[in-house]
Amino acid sequence: MSGPLLQVEGVSKVFRGNRTRHGLGPRDLIRAVDQVSFTLAAGSTLAIVGESGCGKSTLAKLLLRFEEPTAGRVRFDGRDIVRVPRAESRRLRRRIQPVLQDPYGSLNPRRIVFDAVSEPWQAFREIRPPDRRVAAAELLGRVGLGESLLDRHPGALSGGQRQRVNIARALAARPDLLVLDEPLSALDVSMQAQIVNLLRRLQDELSIAYVFITHDLSLVPFLSDQVAVMYLGSIVETGPVDEVFSRAVHPYTQALLSAVPSLDPTGQQRIVLHGDVPSPGAPPSGCRFRTRCWRAQPECAERRPELVDRGYPHPSACHFAEPLTTGDQRART
Repeated sequence: MSGPLLQVEGVSKVFRGNRTRHGLGPRDLIRAVDQVSFTLAAGSTLAIVGESGCGKSTLAKLLLRFEEPTAGRVRFDGRDIVRVPRAESRRLRRRIQPVLQDPYGSLNPRRIVFDAVSEPWQAFREIRPPDRRVAAAELLGRVGLGESLLDRHPGALSGGQRQRVNIARALAARPDLLVLDEPLSALDVSMQAQIVNLLRRLQDELSIAYVFITHDLSLVPFLSDQVAVMYLGSIVETGPVDEVFSRAVHPYTQALLSAVPSLDPTGQQRIVLHGDVPSPGAPPSGCRFRTRCWRAQPECAERRPELVDRGYPHPSACHFAEPLTTGDQRART
């Protein structure tokens, strides 16, 4: 395989509004994902972070083809996943698998674990039926579960066990990419740590790439190589995790990082953003973050900042990008 495994090129997704969503009418347009671009190498992890409603889950649906993009392209192994022939589309779907947020809702309560794990083999016509039970037991072992769980219903399992079953089901398709949409948010802290360790081990063993979508920035350094920060449908800062977390230059990223719990008593004081998140159906002109930003200037309302290199080691979408200084009191509580 040459080049990136996944290339997202200027992808946008626009929905029509309705009177029960954001107070918008049917003629209003909601730009849930707006000109998003990134690449992902085989066997690596990109974390996509941001507040609820920033477009993370919509982006996940675009990668999984649960939704079709309004504009832009998603290339997987060099092929546009929307425009490939039907037969090839089926093969690409096998290679990109989801692990969803709710371990309770993602499994059919009426079917046993064996049915869930073997489901991809039925869909993609892989592994003969007589061999499936042995293969399912091997998959459960790979995710740290015993063969005895194959005949149980999801209701008899803990939340952590259910999420491991979901991971085993995704692995059954032998994917090259897992799209992990908030896979840890329904679990307690100790179980989160166990699932993170499991995902890291599986990546080392199988060279799977991950798109890891989360609102919890404290989890990102343990699983991810790169991070992309989203606000109102757009990426505002991206780069290697260590670099972005230690030297963020976009005000929104700085505010998010200031909210991550720290044991260091000398750590950065919390930055509280004032004002509400604007409606995605009527975003501000220019920079979408300007209505909550302490650095905002008239230029921010006139011209939308592009996601480019601004003299720092990683790109950001801010006209006045710079590391946060201890003297910048405008950002403090």
